[in-house]
Amino acid sequence: VFVGALPVTPSTYRFSGSNSQYCKFPPWGSVQNAHERSILSFQFRTSRENSFLVYLDDGGRSSYIYISLQNRTVRLRYKFGESAPAVLTGGLNLNDNRWHVISVERKYPSITLLVDGQSLAGKVKVKSNSDLVTGSFTYIGSLPKTYRIQTLSFPIAFYEEKFVGSVRQVAINGKFVRTIAKLQVQEVPGNQLCSETRNPCKNNGACFVRGEKQACDCSSTMFKGKFCESCESL
Repeated sequence: VFVGALPVTPSTYRFSGSNSQYCKFPPWGSVQNAHERSILSFQFRTSRENSFLVYLDDGGRSSYIYISLQNRTVRLRYKFGESAPAVLTGGLNLNDNRWHVISVERKYPSITLLVDGQSLAGKVKVKSNSDLVTGSFTYIGSLPKTYRIQTLSFPIAFYEEKFVGSVRQVAINGKFVRTIAKLQVQEVPGNQLCSETRNPCKNNGACFVRGEKQACDCSSTMFKGKFCESCESL
């Protein structure tokens, strides 16, 4: 049973780099209309230069989205339908053990990667809306050791370095989501002040608690203000 629609207090997940570790989240929903805006976002911190971050695909047919850390930068590798594989990279020195905000947006005909507010856009060429569907679960930190490699659209992801560090505020289309399953990953429950029903942040801003008060990180959005409520001037 998926619980993404219920009020969620975002947890922090701590990864040790264990060979068997993984965190399984709900799918990043099917795209009914290619022109609809769809967003996956999360925050991470690590001291590693290279590692697996996020993977999801269409069950081995052809489409995938794979986010990793390569040489201290975020690399988004993606492919939809019969289009050629493509890559977007962003950020520098992201292994400084500080929190970094990652957001990926799909809206035909483009896919956008935001790293700490820095935006990079790539083109998406598809024949139908179904090519944009990545219906698998969303895996963070690594893929399960028992995953059937032949069912992966991008098998290389299975062999990438395991993530070591912490991930928090995993959200799909602006709603925090809970993990469905995890192995050898420590979950630290979030603060109730940032639960979905009490989150004051607008426009996909990230809620966090500072000095027992709510605060908003707007760096991965195009908005500013205390609650990310004001559009940044162009």
